[in-house]
Amino acid sequence: MFVVRGPPARKLLSRVRKPNLHSDREQDSNSCAWRPLGPQSTHESTVPRRSNLASSSFVPPSPVMEWLMVVMLFAFLSTFCSTSFSSFIFHHSLIYSSRVLILSFMTVW
Repeated sequence: MFVVRGPPARKLLSRVRKPNLHSDREQDSNSCAWRPLGPQSTHESTVPRRSNLASSSFVPPSPVMEWLMVVMLFAFLSTFCSTSFSSFIFHHSLIYSSRVLILSFMTVW
């Protein structure tokens, strides 16, 4: 019985565009040429670092900011919308913001 073995499996490297170094002499001017991407550094890991901003969690606005947004919304609506519609939106915004305000104080105390 014969066993045929091929070369060992290797992880494929990602590919990047080959730099256009000698375009003035018309060498390597093919913009569609590709080369494998090797390690970018010899002293650190080649794994890309994750941004600190991307890993930070979302911080909800404070109750004071909630009230400020409601007041600004009312000022905008009273300028550009009818009175009944803006008062309706303002009333419901106040109800929402007061709930947020009460809940935030309940969690603090």
